[in-house]
Amino acid sequence: MLIGAALGEFVNHEEVLRFTLLPEEGEELRWTLIDVVGSNLAQLVELPTKLDEMVALIGTDHGGTKENPRILDWRAVFDLPDDMVENFNNALVRYERSVQMGIA
Repeated sequence: MLIGAALGEFVNHEEVLRFTLLPEEGEELRWTLIDVVGSNLAQLVELPTKLDEMVALIGTDHGGTKENPRILDWRAVFDLPDDMVENFNNALVRYERSVQMGIA
């Protein structure tokens, strides 16, 4: 339930980014953030199946022993686009300049 709730919040975050209207000066910042979280969610599609596999091993002969336990390993790696931080920082500088000039 917690994982489902977290995924729902990630989807809500992406939806807000996509459909929030900002002044033109803020659009570049918004577009830099769109799909940063969402692009990582695809990995988590496997998570419920992996958790079911792990739970199904409870009370079975899972092939491990106390001395040599069976280890299950599944990882989700969350990445940012290579240029995301640079693009965001550049967009932020341009936005701050526009605010200072009284455009925003």
